[in-house]
Amino acid sequence: MEKVIIFGVGAQLMKAKLRAEYLSDMEIIAYSDNNKSEWGKKIDNIEVIPPMCISEKKYDCIYITSEKYFEEIKNGLINTYHVPHEKIKKYMMETNKYDGELGFWKKIFVDNGGHFDNQDYKQKMLNIIDEPNDDFWKDKVVVDFGCGPCGSLKWTSTPKVKIGVDVLSLRYLEEFGEEMLTHDMIYVACNEKFIPLPANCADYVLTINSLDHVNELESMTQELLRILKPEGMLFGSFNLNEPSSECEPQCLTENLLQEKLLCHLDVLGYKTMYFEGDKNNRENPDRLLIKARKRIEY
Repeated sequence: MEKVIIFGVGAQLMKAKLRAEYLSDMEIIAYSDNNKSEWGKKIDNIEVIPPMCISEKKYDCIYITSEKYFEEIKNGLINTYHVPHEKIKKYMMETNKYDGELGFWKKIFVDNGGHFDNQDYKQKMLNIIDEPNDDFWKDKVVVDFGCGPCGSLKWTSTPKVKIGVDVLSLRYLEEFGEEMLTHDMIYVACNEKFIPLPANCADYVLTINSLDHVNELESMTQELLRILKPEGMLFGSFNLNEPSSECEPQCLTENLLQEKLLCHLDVLGYKTMYFEGDKNNRENPDRLLIKARKRIEY
């Protein structure tokens, strides 16, 4: 893990911190700044040190958060504080979406002692599906779209085939392969436009907090419908009305989901949820749970 000092604790600091946390291949050992009023302060228990104290630290790299003053700060670190030029880098504030996703799971894996805890998936999925147990999909083909690397279907033993689909499946295998081999499910890598499964192959398709992560919403909703058998069931949980971000580019709304997905299905269950506050004083819900059947004529 790269040990880094982040130089600059101004307006760009929060973006720098978030990127480091998501990529989880960086350990922030100190902050520094030219502003004397910041010296000695602590950010998440990590001290802001004067530039002249940088030489006392063992670090791999110094990331400068300011784009506007990058060259000025870099020259000062080299000429005044004798920092090797090869250890100074410009901090790229925008992380690649896939790096962000992978970093999120890497952090969970490390925080959980080098493995994933998938015990919560059983109750979470049964609550969405509204069934007391997994007897209902006995001997059926079940597909979880946007499954992640945790083994989302490990808990259920009744399906004939359990398939997890994710755009990052191959990268997850590189990082967590030994763990994923214990999940008793098939992992399939898709891209942002196609799911490499036959048409009408799945009896059940789940998409749980995953559609807001895709770049091509139209393509992926069409693919979910394509792989689902006629009269097959789709179960969905969707975070609504969240601002777009690098890792979650889609701002899903009830109208958008109706237009792109639900208009092709017979909706059997439709439940909106509010995370906090009085829903009577809220214009828009935070989450939507869906239970729907694919029409034969689709």
